Amino acid sequence: DKEKLGKGEIAVPNAEIVGADAIAYDNKNGKLDIKMAANDPKYPLRRFNVYVNEVPLYGSGGISIAHLKKQVWDTTVSVPLSMGENKIQVSVMNELGLENFKYPTYVNYTPSEPIVAKTYYIGIGVNEFKESSHNLKYCVKDVIDLSTSFGGPNTEVKLFTNAQVTKENILALKDYLSKTTVNDKVIISCSSHGLLDDSSNFYLATHDVDFNNPKARGLKYEELENLLDGIPARQKLLLLDACNSGENDKTEVFKNELANNHNHMDSTQILAAR
Repeated sequence: DKEKLGKGEIAVPNAEIVGADAIAYDNKNGKLDIKMAANDPKYPLRRFNVYVNEVPLYGSGGISIAHLKKQVWDTTVSVPLSMGENKIQVSVMNELGLENFKYPTYVNYTPSEPIVAKTYYIGIGVNEFKESSHNLKYCVKDVIDLSTSFGGPNTEVKLFTNAQVTKENILALKDYLSKTTVNDKVIISCSSHGLLDDSSNFYLATHDVDFNNPKARGLKYEELENLLDGIPARQKLLLLDACNSGENDKTEVFKNELANNHNHMDSTQILAAR
């Protein structure tokens, strides 16, 4: 908000791990109880989160505390640790959407017994569509070949191909992935058509997608991303082999708008200087 910025009304919250300097670097039990304290000089706090190795413990949205309407707040959180070094940070956001600087605390977890981590590979490939004029050739082969490459003694593989690739089947994977552990790895590989709606939002084409209305039965990018958000596993990879899965027109339009605004600001400043 440029008005608030100009009047000096912008305030950034503070958050810290209480007693961070006293936390031992070496850890043997696999969890750490931390007390976090937060405050904001002007605005109520809206949500909080804890990050371990840059991965949000409570998903990208965090936990809402807006109902408390507090500017000063604290809580105690039990943080499960990954094997090896853990970079732990705490975060709060105020009602303006501003976040504190996240100072890191480091803890190294060495389990008394070796932990066998699993890799979960999920392959999603569609060659055959209800609208058969859009059929493809190699999508199913690609996700199966990758399952072989990633496969191993501690790998669990799930494959969804052709008619199995429906919106309901894929979104149901969230419950399955919620049973992973913090040391596991998750790989989701998708190969199909990539479609855009009228607002340039990306959809992965399912077997029964309506190519003229992908919003109805397609898998929106955010829905695919949400499969990995907030699950226990901290090493996660989403692979998209589909048209428009990179930079699409929506991104280009946004970048052009930013560039135009920047040029307008520069020319305004030059005129003001004259």
